[in-house]
Amino acid sequence: MLDVTFMISPLMKLSDFPIASRVITSNLEFNNKINPSYSNAVIITNSNYKENLDLDVPSSIYNYLKRRNQYLFNHFVLNSDKMKKSILNSVKTDIVIFSSLSIDGLHIVKLLLNNGNKVVIGGAFCFIYSRNTIARILMDFGVSKDKLKNLIIIKGYIDLTTDLYTIIKKWEDVDIKNNNLYTTYECEQDYLLDSLPLLKMQNINPGLNFSFKQVCPYLKCKYCNHKYLPDVSFIGDPERIISRINKSVSLYKTDRIFITDSYCMFDDDVTHIMEGIKHNKLSVFTGIKQLKSKRVIQCINKYVETIFVGLETTVDFTLSFISKGYDYDTVLTAVENIIKFMDRDKRIYFNVILDLPVSRTGQVYINYNRLKELKQRFELEGFTNFHFNPHALTVDPRSAIIDGILLKITDTPLNGENFVLSHIENYPFLPRYADINVARYDLKGKHIPSDFQLIDTSFLLE
Repeated sequence: MLDVTFMISPLMKLSDFPIASRVITSNLEFNNKINPSYSNAVIITNSNYKENLDLDVPSSIYNYLKRRNQYLFNHFVLNSDKMKKSILNSVKTDIVIFSSLSIDGLHIVKLLLNNGNKVVIGGAFCFIYSRNTIARILMDFGVSKDKLKNLIIIKGYIDLTTDLYTIIKKWEDVDIKNNNLYTTYECEQDYLLDSLPLLKMQNINPGLNFSFKQVCPYLKCKYCNHKYLPDVSFIGDPERIISRINKSVSLYKTDRIFITDSYCMFDDDVTHIMEGIKHNKLSVFTGIKQLKSKRVIQCINKYVETIFVGLETTVDFTLSFISKGYDYDTVLTAVENIIKFMDRDKRIYFNVILDLPVSRTGQVYINYNRLKELKQRFELEGFTNFHFNPHALTVDPRSAIIDGILLKITDTPLNGENFVLSHIENYPFLPRYADINVARYDLKGKHIPSDFQLIDTSFLLE
């Protein structure tokens, strides 16, 4: 028997139980050659969460950070020696299977490797970053080169049939090409379930994540890493999927379901499944171009409670610069369709990226005036649950958005997420390796301050 410990990244916020938790738990329990144990590290960070942090920062930045409070807390709490000891104490075996959506999880991998553990890592970031890049980051974090032999990387999706025993025994990096992702719906064992009462005592009421089809119809947005992920379908027998989802909902004692597809396609397979689970509260991602379709809006009315819409900005120059694939007129068409056809009780979140490149400072004000007008229009039309979902720009070192003219790499952050985080002086904060310091400039080479400095962004957070 092979003794292993499975750990979900403690940096993760448990507003929804991750798919990886139930898939890998079920896989390990199904494999009679593996003796699994489970780390409660993610429960430790989430159950120690404090609602209010004493941050001495400007009000516009404070309100934004308050929205990101759980994310921030999980990061700087891991600088605590007590917390690091608790995480290491949660590991009962030499071998650890570690799952993380973000490359920030390498902070935990460093902790494990330096503790003498052998670590198997997997997650979305393993599609995006090469072995060499991951090794370099770990060494920058303080892992010696000789300890990297105790690390293997799984690139690919794990399902119920993946032979983790053979992968671990070979101790070589693996790129999984063939999957039966339909079996992920058969996974109903999840070690996090034991912690559900504790989470609910902390007012954390997790929903369930599911995927139907991880497909992006565009793949050109310059700030996005989705192009590194394969297009995959989790769809099999629709009736069986409906049955399994409803069983999982009962098991987890929740009625909240988040469909994690980059764009919910609302094709025949997907709508058939939604018909069988529509008594739950469904949340989906969609886009401006999708909302030009009356049929898509009718599907949302019938099946979905909450939509997240990838708006990003309203400035034509910026939309073109980031290759979003539409202009402001398209946005207005989508808005008119929503107003004309969408039920007023839907929860609508327009995702907005702060500090995106513009050709001149005036476009920052144009954007925010338009966003205010959109909010006012929705409110006047009776949409009582319309909100913005703002995020400061984060930039991957390889991102095509860095053109060296309008957006440049800098030693000191002058714009974007790192600029915001630089205002936190009273708390140690784990560096976000995936996000680099940037500054934006106009076409004449003059620096354009952060949106947080130019605009009262409070209306975005209401």
